[in-house]
Amino acid sequence: MPTKTATRRTAVKAAAPVKKLPPPPPPVKAIAPKAQKPAAAPAAASAAKLEAHGEACSAAHAHAAIPQNGSIVHVEFSTPDLEKGSKLYAQLFGWQFFPFMENEMYFTTQGNWGPCGCLQRGAPAADAKTMLYVNTDNMAGLLAKAQGLGATTTKPRTEIPGGHGYFAHLRMPDGNVFGIHSKN
Repeated sequence: MPTKTATRRTAVKAAAPVKKLPPPPPPVKAIAPKAQKPAAAPAAASAAKLEAHGEACSAAHAHAAIPQNGSIVHVEFSTPDLEKGSKLYAQLFGWQFFPFMENEMYFTTQGNWGPCGCLQRGAPAADAKTMLYVNTDNMAGLLAKAQGLGATTTKPRTEIPGGHGYFAHLRMPDGNVFGIHSKN
């Protein structure tokens, strides 16, 4: 006769299988600039694109913890050329870019940790008043790689008081300014 413990284990094993989410679409290597359309896309087509984006972004982050109040969950910034910008950020940070709207691509971060976001065609926020910081485990290597891709270090590696690591600032070739953070 089975024990109570054995019966409980059997009941747990009989639970419904976990439903697997579909993987996100493959990354886009390049996107050609599109001519402006005279009329806006129908609302149904726009809604379908937004829904597809939400599903892909949710699937990409399915394993991540549920964001808490106050968590950064989405980032948007602009670049004058989507093709060049997406290639630059993919090479430097390892982000994956996907087509989204006519003048916009969305991206996911390495291992899909942290927020996803959108890269939009437009003038960069070169005033650096709002700073987006990207984490790295090799600041010297990342700064050298960025300089090789045409970026300029505007603030060298600087210690953050209180044991919070180090930061640096980069002005990217497209005019955007990024903060870089490292614990070491």
